[in-house]
Amino acid sequence: MWLDNRLNGVEDVQLEHENIAIQLGLSNFAQLELSGIVIYIDNVMCGYAYGAPLAENSYDVIIEKGDRRIADIYRVLNRDLVRLCCKEYQYINREEDVGVEGLRYAKLSYQPDVLLEKYLLREVRNE
Repeated sequence: MWLDNRLNGVEDVQLEHENIAIQLGLSNFAQLELSGIVIYIDNVMCGYAYGAPLAENSYDVIIEKGDRRIADIYRVLNRDLVRLCCKEYQYINREEDVGVEGLRYAKLSYQPDVLLEKYLLREVRNE
């Protein structure tokens, strides 16, 4: 669903790798102790989200995917996942915005308590 909407006939290796990771997560849902939601409108799946406990007081939202043609689908996914799967957790980790401005804006709109600096390290060899 989400991959076809995003690709729109164009090949994107990064999105295809993300889809493989999602399929692996779904195939091993119980073993990974994941919990999540699926949203249907008129018996058509329009979105899903899942995550897992990160620590005793924290829940990690791993995946949120929705049909972007549906207004507010991501807001509803976030709201309902938190309501149904995160009641006992003080913190919800929304992970990183991967440099996507719209995603960053959306995540900041939830007024996070903590933002962590992320760094990319690479080895430099002086030979």
